[in-house]
Amino acid sequence: CYDPVSQRLRPKEQLEKIAASLPAGPLVAYCNTGHWAATDWFVLSVVLGRPDVRLYDGSMVEWTIDPKRPVASSRTRLDDLKKTLGLGS
Repeated sequence: CYDPVSQRLRPKEQLEKIAASLPAGPLVAYCNTGHWAATDWFVLSVVLGRPDVRLYDGSMVEWTIDPKRPVASSRTRLDDLKKTLGLGS
């Protein structure tokens, strides 16, 4: 969504191409703390006019407070460390 070179949102045409791969139906934007998810929500709902997008502003920080809530991830801490060190995605 964000172009780090121009420090702006990508042009609407590019955003439409990116969003085209998303499934039809309701979507929930979330991230770790909610701040990046807000950008996704803004692009999908305001810029692209998709009415079925919601923002989970508490995101993973809020969700994982309750240990009974399910969390599934294929990423590991090693993956995150490699990304931090610039050794992978």
